[in-house]
Order: sequence, then C-alpha cells, then structure tokens
Amino acid sequence: MSSLGHLFSPVVLDDLDYRFRPYDPWTSYGQAKTANILFAVSASERWADDGITANALMPGNIGDTSLARHLDPRQLAALMDTSGLALPPGKSVEQGATLPRVTGAPRRR
Repeated sequence: MSSLGHLFSPVVLDDLDYRFRPYDPWTSYGQAKTANILFAVSASERWADDGITANALMPGNIGDTSLARHLDPRQLAALMDTSGLALPPGKSVEQGATLPRVTGAPRRR
C-alpha cells in the first residue's frame, strides 16, 4: 500500500532508523510509503518478462484504523494546513480493502 504520504519524504538510505536526525512521524511515514512505491517499480521492472506487474496504490482515507493513534489531531490539522494537501473522503476498512483485491485479481480470458 502507498498513499499521498510518499510526498512527505524520500527514502533516506543513510539514516533509515533516525539515528542521526530527529525522529519525525510524518517523514517516517513518508519514507515507508516511498519505499513501497520504489519496491513496486523495481518488482515490475524485474519481472516484466514474466508478465508480472506490481502496483503501489492508495486505498483511500481509512479513518477507523489505529495507524494515527500516536498522533495529536492538532499535528494532523497543521500538516494539512502547511502542506496544502487534503485527505480524500473517508472509507471503512472493508471499502479500502476492496481496491487491492480487485487490482490483484487475475485477468479473465
């Protein structure tokens, strides 16, 4: 899975674990989402001759997970204000799970 969070940070290979810079939950999230996209691109290139395609997708704004349980709601609001980003409409976990299931379905012949 990926999200618009990939816009928050590239993958900082020299400091994946935040040993040499202050930890920030947004750049950490961004690194993870950017890494997901890079993996999908690399996997698609690597296995293209075998007809295998990898995708990185954003399932939507799944609000009823515990992903943001450690974030102060004011931090989220401030991020939206300063970044100019807007969250897409909210979805349930079930709705968010539909897209990967459809995307990963084999082609009908």
